[in-house]
Amino acid sequence: MAASIDFRQDINGLRAYAVAAVVLYHFGVPGFAGGFVGVDVFFVISGFLMTGIIVSQLEAGRFSLLGFYLARAARIIPALAALCAAVLVFGWFWLTPVDYQRLGRHVASSIAFLSNVTYATESGYFDTASHEKWLLHTWSLSVEWQFYLLLPLALIAWRRWVGRGPAHLLAFAVLGVAVSLALSVVLTAWRPTYAFYLLPTRAWEMLAGGAVYLVQRRWALAPAAARLCYLAGLASILVSVVLFHAGLPWPGAWAALPVAGAALVLLAQRQDALPTGHPWVQWIGTASYSIYLWHWPIAVGARYFGLADQALWAVPAVALSLLLGGLSYRWVERPTRGALRGLRAPRGVLVHGAVTACVAGVAAAVLWAHGVPARVPREVELAAAEARNRNPRSPECLLTGWGFGSVQGCHIGAPGRPERVVMIGDSHAGALLGAIDEALTQEGVGGRFFAATSCPPVLGMAWERGLESDCRRFYAGVEQWLKSRSGLTLVLVGRWSNYLHDRPQLVTLDGRTPLDRLPAPQREALYRERVVQGICRYAPHGSVHVLAPIPEMPYDVPRTLATDLLLGRARSDYGIERAAYARKHGPVLDALHEAGARCGAQLVDPTGALCDGRWCRAAEGGRPLYFDDDHLSEYGNRRLVPLLRPLVRHASPAPRATAVVHAPQAD
Repeated sequence: MAASIDFRQDINGLRAYAVAAVVLYHFGVPGFAGGFVGVDVFFVISGFLMTGIIVSQLEAGRFSLLGFYLARAARIIPALAALCAAVLVFGWFWLTPVDYQRLGRHVASSIAFLSNVTYATESGYFDTASHEKWLLHTWSLSVEWQFYLLLPLALIAWRRWVGRGPAHLLAFAVLGVAVSLALSVVLTAWRPTYAFYLLPTRAWEMLAGGAVYLVQRRWALAPAAARLCYLAGLASILVSVVLFHAGLPWPGAWAALPVAGAALVLLAQRQDALPTGHPWVQWIGTASYSIYLWHWPIAVGARYFGLADQALWAVPAVALSLLLGGLSYRWVERPTRGALRGLRAPRGVLVHGAVTACVAGVAAAVLWAHGVPARVPREVELAAAEARNRNPRSPECLLTGWGFGSVQGCHIGAPGRPERVVMIGDSHAGALLGAIDEALTQEGVGGRFFAATSCPPVLGMAWERGLESDCRRFYAGVEQWLKSRSGLTLVLVGRWSNYLHDRPQLVTLDGRTPLDRLPAPQREALYRERVVQGICRYAPHGSVHVLAPIPEMPYDVPRTLATDLLLGRARSDYGIERAAYARKHGPVLDALHEAGARCGAQLVDPTGALCDGRWCRAAEGGRPLYFDDDHLSEYGNRRLVPLLRPLVRHASPAPRATAVVHAPQAD
C-alpha cells in the first residue's frame, strides 16, 4: 500500500506536540525538562516528508532539483527573514554595541543556514551563555536545510549506482541511520557540542523518518497494530519529555527513544486519532513553524528585561508566542508560500536570493560597524567595549579550540632578555597575559607564556569532555620545554574551582570517570590530591607560585553593566561578597596551601587587588574589570601588576618555604 504524502492530520498533530514540548521547555515549565526532544521529533517528520517528495517525484519522472530547493525556500525563508528583520530592528534600540554586533553575526549565519556551524564553535546549547543568543534556535533550521540540499543528491546517486528498487532505497536509509547514529554516539562522548549541532550526527534522525516512509510504501499495519504503535510512539515521546534532562549526553543513544516514538506515530498512520486530530492541536501544528521561530526570542527577551524572574512569567510568554506565531503564519507564511511556490527559475532564484541578500547585507553591515556604537550613550559604549578589551597577543599566545598543535608558547617581558619567568595555565592565565608582560617589562626580565583554554596546569584534567587528550598533549609539550631548564620562576594560573564545582559531569581526572559520579567527599579528596601532585611536578624546575582563584561573577559584567545603563537600571554594587568567594573556593585554597606544604609552592592571593574587606568588585568607576563573567580584561588585570612584580624581580632556583603573597589591599 503506497503511503500518501498529502496532508496528514497525524503528522500535523505530531508537529504540535513537538513545538509545545520545545516551547514549554524553553520557558522553564515544570515537567518539561526533556522538552528539547521536540526538535528530534521535527527532524523525523522532515525526513519522512522530504523522502516522500523526492522518491515519489523521481519515480514519476518529474523531479526537479532546482524546483525542490525553491519549494523548500518558499516554505522556510520568508518567515525566517521576517524574524531576522524584526530582531535587527529591536536590537537597534535595545542592544548594546557588543550584543548588536553578535546579533548581526548570528542573523547572517541564520539566513545563510550556517548557524549550526556558528554555534558549534561557541558555547554549548545547554550552557547559560546560550540563553542570551536571540537566534540560537535557528541551528535546527540550518541542519534541516543542509539535509535538504544533500538528500536529493544522495538519492539520485544511490539510484544510479546502487539500485532504484524499494529494497535498495530502504537499504540507503537504514545504512545512513546506522552510520550517522554510530557517529553521533561516538562524537557525543568525545565532542558533545559538535555532536549536538552538526548534520552528520543528526542526519540519522531525519533518515529514520525517511525509512518509515519507504516501509509504508510497501506495508500497512493492521488496525490493532496501528493503534498499538501510535500509543507506544506517543508514550515514548512523553517519557522523553518528562524524564530526560539537559545533563544527558545529547543526542547520542538517548535520542533513539523520542526518534523511535516519532517513527512509530508516523508508521501507525492514525488519521482519525483524537490526540493528534483535535482542532486545537491541528491549529498549533499548522502554525508550528512560526511559533517555533518566535518563541525563543520571547524567552531571551524575558530574561534580558528581567521578566523571567517573576512568578508565572511563562504564562504570558506562551500566550505571546502563540499570538506572534499565529500572526506570522497568517500574514507571512501563508501568503508568501502561495505566491512564491509557483515561481520558476530564474525568477524564483532571484526573489529568494534578493530576500536573503537583503537581510544578510544588513546583518553584515551591523557586524562590520561593530554594532554601531553611535546608537547608544557614551557610558554604555564604554562599558560594552570592555568585552573586547583583551590582549592583542592572545591569538598568538593562548591556544583555543580543538586539536592543539605544537606547543611553542610565546616570549613575554623585556625583548631579548633570557626567559627566567614562565606563566602556565588555562584561559585565566590568558586573561593575565597583559599583566605579567607589563610586570616583566617594568623589571627588565624576559619570560615564556604557555596557556590553553580549558586546560588547567594539572595533567589529567579538562573543562569539557573530549579535551583530555588535547590538554595532556599540551602539557607534555610544556614539560618537554621545561625538561632541560632549572632555576626558573613559574607562575601557575587556573580556573581551579571551575573544574570541581561548575560542571563536574564534564570533568574527568583519569580520562574515564566524570567527577559528578563520585560522592562529594571522594570527589574533593581526589581532586585535591591531583591538584597538589600536578603543582608539585613543576618544583624541580624552580620556584613555583600559584595564583589563587580570581573572583568570578554570576553574570557577564560588560553586558550586564552596559545593558543596565541602557535600560536605566544601573547600580553601584556590581560584584560578589568576599564571603561568597571564600565559600566557593575554600576546597581549592586548601589544596593550594597543601601544595605549599608539600613542595614549597607559594600561594599568591589576588583578592587584595580586587576586593575590600567585604566586597569583590566587578566594575570600578562605571567600567568593568572583566571582559565576561570570570576573565579579567586588560583594564582589570593591570591591578595585579604590583602583585606580580615582586615575583619576577628576584627569580630564584630554590623552592621557597610555604608562604602567601598578598596583593595590596583595595580601598
